Amino acid sequence: MRTLIAFSAMIASTLTLAGAASAQPQSRLNDLEFVKAARCAGLADGTENGKTLRTYVDTQSRGRGELAQDRADQARREAALQMRAAKGERLQRLSAERDACAASLTS
Repeated sequence: MRTLIAFSAMIASTLTLAGAASAQPQSRLNDLEFVKAARCAGLADGTENGKTLRTYVDTQSRGRGELAQDRADQARREAALQMRAAKGERLQRLSAERDACAASLTS
């Protein structure tokens, strides 16, 4: 009988924790979203949203694995380089990408 009561208490506490966790907003990005956010921050380097996006990516980087960190750093650097070197239609495409991702991350 004691085992049944302990088991029932364990199930009840697990369900309570699961319910509380599902009520929390999903604010942590998965690794793919994290790399995309880092690319967005790279595209936004030197703009008014650049610092905000960089801070957001830095906050999201806590607790990430080394591979995700490396990929995000690489994506940010490459995007910043692409943006600096872009001209004409490519610049317009990258600017549109930057504006779209910045709007989605800051809203």
